[in-house]
Amino acid sequence: PPTAMSCAARSRRAPAERSDHREAASGQPDVNFDAQFLSFTIEDPGRRMDHVADVDGAGRGWWWSRVPVDGPVAHFLSRY
Repeated sequence: PPTAMSCAARSRRAPAERSDHREAASGQPDVNFDAQFLSFTIEDPGRRMDHVADVDGAGRGWWWSRVPVDGPVAHFLSRY
């Protein structure tokens, strides 16, 4: 099972840069990975994730400005 450290380290990289990304038969990254991520997240103009992660989101990838639509993380972030 993944550890908190391994999950945190992977989360700092772009989805397409993660070692666990899916690849098409050609060996190239599956471009649908980003589309899948976009399908269950929404834009977070308030940058709540920056606050929760205690980081400056400036200059980070676009995925830092997105949060899950629903589920436990969305519920947690609703308090901010």
